[in-house]
Amino acid sequence: MPQNVLRWLLALAALCSLSTASADWPAEVGEALTLYRNDELQPAEQLARRIAAASADPQTRSEARLIQLLVHLRSPERKLQLDSRAELLERATQRPDLLQRPEVEHALGLAALAQRETTNAIDLLQRAAARFEARGLNALAASARIAIAEAWAVHGEWELTPRAWIDERPRSSEEAQSLRIAKVMALDQDLARLGPAGAAAQNEVKLILGRLYLTED
Repeated sequence: MPQNVLRWLLALAALCSLSTASADWPAEVGEALTLYRNDELQPAEQLARRIAAASADPQTRSEARLIQLLVHLRSPERKLQLDSRAELLERATQRPDLLQRPEVEHALGLAALAQRETTNAIDLLQRAAARFEARGLNALAASARIAIAEAWAVHGEWELTPRAWIDERPRSSEEAQSLRIAKVMALDQDLARLGPAGAAAQNEVKLILGRLYLTED
């Protein structure tokens, strides 16, 4: 997927947010959404499929399909993941407000990370983490920040990295590794705000840091 397409859609979603309320999930898919948020992905996908099949309401069917796509974005099957991302982004050209939903940003970010598109992954996951935290969904915010740490740990797209994220691009592999470590370490303060969920995530981030230090040696 061309990275500029996703960036254009995100910019369009941001413009929409200036004039519309943040999109919420309808009650009809609430149970499937809860399963998805709890990482019960297969039950969430199965229930969303049943909702879509049983409903006569096009909007409900569309929302149920969206939950299926979020599950598929987290699939280890590359083709399913890519096809689902393409379908979701096509939907977003008609409904850019979808990209204001943190679950959508999170799933797209995880898919980008799986494809080693780490700049897109970090951007999407940062957006998702901030929205989850603003809504009091601390466990999901912590999960997003763990994924951000994983993305920084393998980040190498320095030419694509926004200058707002780094003072200057690394000039050597040693500088690059030091910058990765610094970025992962910086997540600790963000996680400290999230209570017990953040504390558990801090342990995960320490493991990621440990791998980075071993690689540095």
